[in-house]
Amino acid sequence: MTSDQVRDYKLLGILKRQFPKVPLLGLTATATSSVLKDCEKILCVKQPITLTASFNRTNLYYEVRIKGSDDASKNDIASLIKNRYKNQSGIVYVFSQKDAESLSSELQQRDILAYPYHANMDPDDKSRVHRKWTSNKIQVVVATVAFGMGIDKPDVRFVIHHTISKSIENYYQESGRAGRDDSQADCIVYFGFSDIFRISTMVVMENVGQQKLKQMVDYCQNIDRCRRSLMAVHFDEVWDDEGCHQMCDTCRHVKDFTTVDITGHARQVVQIVELASSMDEKLTPLKLVEAWIGKGPAKRRKMIQTTTLSRLQAEAVVVRLLLQEYLREDFSFTPYTTYFYVKLGRKAPLLKSQTHTVSMKMETTGTGSAVVKAVSGQGKAKEGKRSVQSAGDAPVSKKVKTQLP
Repeated sequence: MTSDQVRDYKLLGILKRQFPKVPLLGLTATATSSVLKDCEKILCVKQPITLTASFNRTNLYYEVRIKGSDDASKNDIASLIKNRYKNQSGIVYVFSQKDAESLSSELQQRDILAYPYHANMDPDDKSRVHRKWTSNKIQVVVATVAFGMGIDKPDVRFVIHHTISKSIENYYQESGRAGRDDSQADCIVYFGFSDIFRISTMVVMENVGQQKLKQMVDYCQNIDRCRRSLMAVHFDEVWDDEGCHQMCDTCRHVKDFTTVDITGHARQVVQIVELASSMDEKLTPLKLVEAWIGKGPAKRRKMIQTTTLSRLQAEAVVVRLLLQEYLREDFSFTPYTTYFYVKLGRKAPLLKSQTHTVSMKMETTGTGSAVVKAVSGQGKAKEGKRSVQSAGDAPVSKKVKTQLP
């Protein structure tokens, strides 16, 4: 149960008030300690007996892959489904209704039985997709988070997130729809720079939406800690990495890494943001990275220090500076969308001190030199254009099959 769902159950307290002597049993598959306390208050239960099992599902393999261009990630997902998961059932979660339609169309073109599922579909079509998938007449459902309640298919061998979830809580719940028969299943999330800001604009009005999203981003950018250890922190559990049994990518593929001083990079980025502010210009994350790698206007390039880092490396550093509050988010609202801009964070002034340093864990190459790498995924992707404004549930532009097999 997520904090979003708790709000929907606020009126259930009437049950205990109306029937004070009737025993009450509350069940949830997932809940943090704070959510459990909220449930106690909502249900009006005093001093309840709470029984809690571990969050750890030992048969699930967790992996994070770098998401480059949209086409590259789609090709990678199609390759996984056609090869590793041939004739096996699964779910691909996407950000928006438009993404569900377009990705399912792409997979259909590659002879994969994939169909979309989202809140804007006709109820009969949604029921038909669910029924056909449950009976293995459809291999893959490409869905928004609308595809969740009531799913209890035991033989789901993979849950792929084309876009990161808005919180670790949500990711744990969505990925947990894999492997309910206790056989091994894979949970793969594609981590893309622009996706962070698409989701950030979506959760901007939520109470702790930005904080939860940053925890999810930190989970994805991690290169040295067991994935389960990061989940354990979220669910207030003590974790021993030996309990993973190499069932996550960081434990299975141990990489050489080093802690690298990125203070110089941080000062270059802050200089660009300061310059934009002095010129009364708003910087999106995309424009910030473009300027830093030397792809901005020629006049601007003469006024700043550009970097020799690759685009993916530069993006990883900018994300780290956002997480560590050297940069911060600034939102602009219009009747049609919400825009994400970058401003200096509360810790940016510290960089003016020559004694202050900023570090980041980076993988090392065979020659021993440090390389910025966001995650330890296997997918190689071409760099492409990225949009950082909120996409939302935009109108569907691609045609997909409407008749199910």
